[in-house]
Amino acid sequence: MAGPPEAPDPEASPREPMLSPDTAIGMGEFFQVFSSPSRLLILAALYEGPISSGEIAEITDLSPSNVSHQLRELRASNLVASRRQGKKRYHIIASPLVTTVLRTVQKAIEQGKWHQGYDPNFMVEQGFVPEDWFD
Repeated sequence: MAGPPEAPDPEASPREPMLSPDTAIGMGEFFQVFSSPSRLLILAALYEGPISSGEIAEITDLSPSNVSHQLRELRASNLVASRRQGKKRYHIIASPLVTTVLRTVQKAIEQGKWHQGYDPNFMVEQGFVPEDWFD
């Protein structure tokens, strides 16, 4: 059985942080938008392309006022773009990044990987721990 990992070399230069404080703030704001189930339902309704606010309310079973409020938040975060056509306003996901993030997390949740805990193979591949760490 392997012992504990070696202590870091006190003479080694400190590691650079993976994220700058500004990037961490931006990421926190980005992911905060995804913290609302209503906004997630709306984004999922927009996967297939532009639809009206009324159609979003029907698809998601959310009230029109809730849809309107959540769309304001999504537009303010630049995740959704809107345009008026006649009396209706149509909405679309503004960046492929949004769809990629949603589909990646959706897949992890549906496959039950969200709550599995750590992945020993990943930890070894990334060099976080030696191969015999889990023996």
